[in-house]
Amino acid sequence: MPINPHLPPPLKDFLSNGTHLSYSKGQIIIRPEDEPSGVFYIESGYVKTYSINKYGTQNLHLIRKAGEFFPFIWVFTKENRDVYYEAMVDSVLYRVARSEFLKFIENDPVVMRYLLDQAVEMYRIHSERLYNLQFPTAKERVVYRLITLSNRFGEKHKKGVRICVPIRRSDIAASLKMSRETATRIMSKLEKQGYIGFEKPYVLILEMEKLKKLL
Repeated sequence: MPINPHLPPPLKDFLSNGTHLSYSKGQIIIRPEDEPSGVFYIESGYVKTYSINKYGTQNLHLIRKAGEFFPFIWVFTKENRDVYYEAMVDSVLYRVARSEFLKFIENDPVVMRYLLDQAVEMYRIHSERLYNLQFPTAKERVVYRLITLSNRFGEKHKKGVRICVPIRRSDIAASLKMSRETATRIMSKLEKQGYIGFEKPYVLILEMEKLKKLL
């Protein structure tokens, strides 16, 4: 499979010499107890990062898409985080050794800038998630989460905007520290009111401006 043509050419050539990997939906790529086997680049698919709390429930941190690298913190600090990386759909990745990756980017300022932009974007997404949790009601938190997902993964649809990552109600709940039942009830009500719709496995935003006004 060809490497993303939008990558800086030196980075594209470097990745093409890495290990080509395929993961099935639901397959774990990195476990908390494992030392990552290298730096991963997502050629296609989606990878979610999550932790498991002491009650055994999932806490969704971030969803990465094609064109993004992980695990960023480990790459630059060698610090392992207590999180899982899991393929949300059948996904294709490239993997390169951490030492080779660091050596490569040190000698190319264009590539370094590309990665810095991506790191800043990851920081922005994490900050946005913290902001999301500060909304006082569960309904507002769900609404804001749907809006941010549409900003990151949305594409135009004949009915409005389709969130192209196959996000489940349980994923919404896990990212907001609420029960699946609460998230389901709120989303069902938003559907009945005509704000959102469903086109399995995707969520549709039917009335974006009206949805924003709920905040």
